[in-house]
Amino acid sequence: MMLKPVLVLLFVCVVVSNAGNVLQLLKNRATHSQFAELLESTEGVHKHYMEGYLTLFAPSNTALNQYKGDRNKALLLNHIASAFPHSNLQTVNTAISEDELEERLTSLLQGHPPLWVRRKNSELYVNQAKVSLVLPVTTDTGNKQFLYLIDSVLEPLIPQAENSVADYVDIKAGDILNNTQKYKLGEYSIDKYTEQIRSLGMDKFPEFEQYGKYTFFLPVDSAFQGLDKGLVDQEVVKSHIVPGNLLFTQPSSRQGQYSELFPSLQYKQVSMEVKVGVSMYESDDGSIKVQSQTMTGNRNHPRGQVISTIVKVFILIKIFIFC
Repeated sequence: MMLKPVLVLLFVCVVVSNAGNVLQLLKNRATHSQFAELLESTEGVHKHYMEGYLTLFAPSNTALNQYKGDRNKALLLNHIASAFPHSNLQTVNTAISEDELEERLTSLLQGHPPLWVRRKNSELYVNQAKVSLVLPVTTDTGNKQFLYLIDSVLEPLIPQAENSVADYVDIKAGDILNNTQKYKLGEYSIDKYTEQIRSLGMDKFPEFEQYGKYTFFLPVDSAFQGLDKGLVDQEVVKSHIVPGNLLFTQPSSRQGQYSELFPSLQYKQVSMEVKVGVSMYESDDGSIKVQSQTMTGNRNHPRGQVISTIVKVFILIKIFIFC
């Protein structure tokens, strides 16, 4: 059972080597010029890497126009990647070609959050963004660079106090639930959900404090309108956690097409009589929906489906915020 309304959760063409650097390439591409302007106009350490070995993911103008978050040095550093693991993540001494991409990269933002790489149906994705073009570059000094053009902004999770280095490191879902005011969640609040989890006992959900592959669906406050919070019990909270899988908004099946069903944490509790799985799809209006399906229920958790809309995505382990 999943709360209804609100979550705060290739054909890649490779061309021959170019001369110059990635910034010059971007400035010459009308579809990605805004990101080039942002790289030039924003002061920060990212400028140090423009002539060195570099892997850069550049969102399109369309993606930036749709993006409502801060446009600052933190955003830019989250689009510069390093191999994982790396002996010194503050020093970019390699450029990562498409053939060298592994499942996980790390960005150069403080705390080095992950960038997850996937291939599906011959298409390449980084986090939720689809890669449309890969451009290799060799600078005048002989440094290799790779520019990946993408269709979505790689939004980082940023502490409210951006100078607090410790708050960037090893962020887990539990860190957000324990102090929702510490992080920038945009216009959304998840206070009511976190209050209910605390009343049930955070210790009953150790997954919030663990590292690994998890997808967490966190309902925003408006999801509780007209709802008795007492209905959100342990089984409901566990049905909002998908262990062992990182679910992304892209690619998603279209509405009416088959969408893979993933077992929730609640489903994997073999001693429980309730079984809940979740799936995601793109609706006819272009929004991404998450559908929970109670396949085996009881009096308090009847069989059926609940459909919610994903409104925000953060990549730590994986967090969706929905309504």
